[in-house]
Amino acid sequence: MSVLLPLSPAVIRRWIPIAFAACVAALLIAGGFMQLPARLVFKDPDEAMRLVQVRDFLAGQSWHDLVPHRLDPSFDRPMHWSRFIDLSMAVLYWPVSLIMKPEHAERAMAIIWPPLTLVLCAIPLTMIARRFGGMRAALTAVILCCGVASLWQFLPGRIDHHSVQMAAALFAIAFTIQRSTRWSAGLAGVMTALALSLGIETLPYLLILACFFAVDWIAGQRLSSVRAYVIATGASATAFFVLNVAPRFWTYTACDVLTFNFLAGIVVGSIGLYGASRWAELRPVSRTSRVMVCALVILGALGTSLAIEPRCAWGVIGTFDPGIRPLWFNHIVEVTTAFTIAVIQPSYAFTSFALPMVALLVIAMRGHLLLGRDDGRIVLACFAAALLVALLQIRGAFYANVFAALIIGPALVSYAQRWTPLRRFETAPLVLAIVLLVLVPVLPRLTMHINTAEASQGPAATDPIPTACRSSDSFATLATLPQGLVLAPVDTGPFILLNTQHAVVSSPYHRFDRGIVLGQSILYKMSLSEAHAALLRRGITYVAICAADMGGRLATALAKDRPLWAQEVSSADAPLRIFRIVPEGQAGAAP
Repeated sequence: MSVLLPLSPAVIRRWIPIAFAACVAALLIAGGFMQLPARLVFKDPDEAMRLVQVRDFLAGQSWHDLVPHRLDPSFDRPMHWSRFIDLSMAVLYWPVSLIMKPEHAERAMAIIWPPLTLVLCAIPLTMIARRFGGMRAALTAVILCCGVASLWQFLPGRIDHHSVQMAAALFAIAFTIQRSTRWSAGLAGVMTALALSLGIETLPYLLILACFFAVDWIAGQRLSSVRAYVIATGASATAFFVLNVAPRFWTYTACDVLTFNFLAGIVVGSIGLYGASRWAELRPVSRTSRVMVCALVILGALGTSLAIEPRCAWGVIGTFDPGIRPLWFNHIVEVTTAFTIAVIQPSYAFTSFALPMVALLVIAMRGHLLLGRDDGRIVLACFAAALLVALLQIRGAFYANVFAALIIGPALVSYAQRWTPLRRFETAPLVLAIVLLVLVPVLPRLTMHINTAEASQGPAATDPIPTACRSSDSFATLATLPQGLVLAPVDTGPFILLNTQHAVVSSPYHRFDRGIVLGQSILYKMSLSEAHAALLRRGITYVAICAADMGGRLATALAKDRPLWAQEVSSADAPLRIFRIVPEGQAGAAP
């Protein structure tokens, strides 16, 4: 008698898209481990800062303590990142640390974690795409998501929260599509709350899902599912808020993640729609009345949130010092419009929008088929929202590409089945998968090479930090100096926190607006005498500036004028120029 599980071919086929994602992840991890002996060089400040937060958590910083204590010390404010991401990395780090040195285990964790989130995203992708065209459509959609424009979020070292956010949003969409059962609707609510607790980037798509549940209530359909959704959303949002936010920050308001003002709006909306649903069961209610009640619930939820924090009407950074907008925020590449990117880096724009443009062509040809079904309308609405966000802020292109894959995948399968030569080849998707599997490591490297070549031709680089000042070797001299407070360009801050024990004045995080305004003003706006006074007043010990980026006002003055109160402690050819700020009365003393 066979001891194997009775897996039918149909069951096996369901796992093929996820298995393909697992193969891609394994290939990426293998490629990352080939470089394990070398020092890990992060490409983005967020990656460095995330590892700093994970280190602090592993070193004993409490679950609720999300304050980065070396970032603008004495400014007691929590990061807007979720501890849930830190926990997932810590869980992965612990068994690896049993067989590796701590520094190697840390690098291994950073290599393994991002590709694993690709497999996590492939599960809801398969659940959604399979409804449109079976296993082939699901496999094709997953293959497309392994393209250049999406895969970079899953590359080794990309320890950010966007991939997990996308997974939570996709699960919410998948369960919303299956909302005919209360369990699915409830899970959609849980995933909605989880996505919001990780960040606000998926809010447009989550609002679309909420609108579909509201339409169900107006139409008098799936009422038990509507109640399950609103109960699960309100309860889960409250639970995630309590789990992720320290009690002393429960009344803290912001516009970038699930804070008290957002939670209040969610709870009011959930209670309102649940109460309306129960009220409609007690007496006949016309559709017009349902529309009016639904509008009142929405206005009540929105009004509650804005009444608690009205500045959120002005956007994510509405609650912070407006001075950070001209000094820093307006210069962030990922919030740049697509049109600007198309002018300064056409290959980057092409890579980001090639798949969405194909999706628009598919919609023009067969959009009526998607509009004719509920799940198609959900995917179309999410894609439209993602494309709009991507046009306004290029960072939304990742979401636009994933939703585009859900539109293009089933269409490709449909067209292939109409073409007689392809219809005979049952394994065509697998052949395509193998081909792409070979190309997966090559395409991102080619794209990065093209972008790097373009970046060298002008000031609009997608990478604001010179490569030399991302490597830990560049911070070796700074790491040996007595601990102090370091002023550096805002994007260099996380790398200093990662590679030294110093504190920094600023890092590229809007919640720490005080440090950003002060640091950028000293570096780029103040005269030499004004900068000296500000440095002493803030108690700054060192100024550290990349040698490849000495164009700021203070950097130029330090390099040319060499004031006695700023003693260079780095070598002349060092990639990081370090100046020790001499206290008053000690100018001219030996360093």
